[in-house]
Amino acid sequence: ATVPLKLTRGLGTVGPALEPIGAAVCAAFAGFASAAALGTFGTFASGGVFVFVVSAAAAACLAALGLSGREGQWRRPVGACGSASVLAGWVLGRHGYCTYGYYALYYSNSRAYENVDPTQRGATVADGARLAFAAEARLDVDASVGHRSEDGVTYCAAPVVGLDPPVGHIDFWAVGIDCCAPVGGFHCDAALV
Repeated sequence: ATVPLKLTRGLGTVGPALEPIGAAVCAAFAGFASAAALGTFGTFASGGVFVFVVSAAAAACLAALGLSGREGQWRRPVGACGSASVLAGWVLGRHGYCTYGYYALYYSNSRAYENVDPTQRGATVADGARLAFAAEARLDVDASVGHRSEDGVTYCAAPVVGLDPPVGHIDFWAVGIDCCAPVGGFHCDAALV
């Protein structure tokens, strides 16, 4: 009957020792998730706010490392894990923004054109990110071409034409990957709709 009593007393003394580790893990997760989310999405709104918030979080974590005494038992693991996680979250967030987010921001702020005539010069809509062609526009799938690269990927392109046969230069092309023959047969996405 005394063994379970001694075991429960022993577990009671281990619990308070593990509390700083639990707090450090929670701080690390919160710091990492916040910095990664701010780095990826917060930069859209204001890059300065992102830098300020991450710098303040990192400074608070580093300040917690400098504390000593009884309070240091809690704050040192939290400061160390928090600093490392904020830095890792910042790196991951910036990578996400620079790799994926920048282009989404660019396209969301670019112009959109509707009812574009495929016979007009492409320079007239060069600043557009989204083009909706006129109802009479179609893909000339028989004039499409495919280029097979050294890594085995076939890059495909088909001209966007109007009702009249194209004369001279064609400025608008539909493109895709692995969806055509070397000549003709373009079937990328909704090409045949």
